[in-house]
Amino acid sequence: MIPFFNSTDEIKPFLGVAVSDISEESLESYAINSMSDIAIITGNAFILDLWDKFKDNSLSEDEEEIVGKIKKPIANMTFCRHSMQGVLFISDSGYSIEEGANSKRAFQWMLRDFRYECLKAYSEGMNVLWEYVLDNIESFSAIGESEQYIYLKKRPINKLNQWASAGRRIADWRTHFSLCAEMSIVWEDMSSIISAALLEEVDSYLLEGGTNEDIDALLIYIRRYVAHHTIERSAITMPISIEANGLVLKEVASTTNNNEVVKQVTDKNLIQKQAEVESIKAKKRLLEFLNANATADKYVGFYNEYILNYEPIITNTIENKIIIM
Repeated sequence: MIPFFNSTDEIKPFLGVAVSDISEESLESYAINSMSDIAIITGNAFILDLWDKFKDNSLSEDEEEIVGKIKKPIANMTFCRHSMQGVLFISDSGYSIEEGANSKRAFQWMLRDFRYECLKAYSEGMNVLWEYVLDNIESFSAIGESEQYIYLKKRPINKLNQWASAGRRIADWRTHFSLCAEMSIVWEDMSSIISAALLEEVDSYLLEGGTNEDIDALLIYIRRYVAHHTIERSAITMPISIEANGLVLKEVASTTNNNEVVKQVTDKNLIQKQAEVESIKAKKRLLEFLNANATADKYVGFYNEYILNYEPIITNTIENKIIIM
């Protein structure tokens, strides 16, 4: 049985590619493994419990709705996993797992394009799932308590559109998730810039939500710095390139063997240098903002650590707050 599908025919509408014949026996193990790709949002305990309820036909209304969001990413990741280890055939009616009378074995460039389309559809589905979870987390306490959800939610940039607002374009959710590892390191280092106390305050706000105009204003500057500095670090450690729709993992990037012409910038050195320049500018603006706005009542952690206790070397000639670089 393929998780969250009652039949193989149910899978086809969710796929990013045309597939004619689907063998449940050939796909089952790949589909079960693909649940781990959904668990990076929901946590393992939730996704396994949800599957048990699906098999028992005991889903609640909320659970049925989230299953609908899970189907697209799990279907496409299942076929992507299969294409990496199995063999695909191609005919006029699309790809197939089993060889037919009018089909032929797919060439390597066809397999690359097949995987690209599957990964693109998977990422689209994961973005929809993540947005749904964020908007409805009160209905899914098991997800809200999972390490995976907390890890993603506490990132200062936890949505694709926040990258664009911060001055960087990220092509898909899968690339965003991959960048989160470097972003975590950048975020931990923020304590040396904005103070540990203020970092903890922002951390809590990101996780718990609510309304705080002061923190929202600060996050505009924080996100710009975090976005550029994360790209600066990732250009060294990750296989990234730039396509027309933004930064993307190279393994997700489209090939040039099909009819779609995509301009790719693969010079990691160039990406890194450009991000470095922008991160320096963003850090300067962040510190200028805090120096101009931190008081005993607002951004208190920064004020106490870097302004209240600051002792300039020449006290009789410096009266204004100093910009800490």
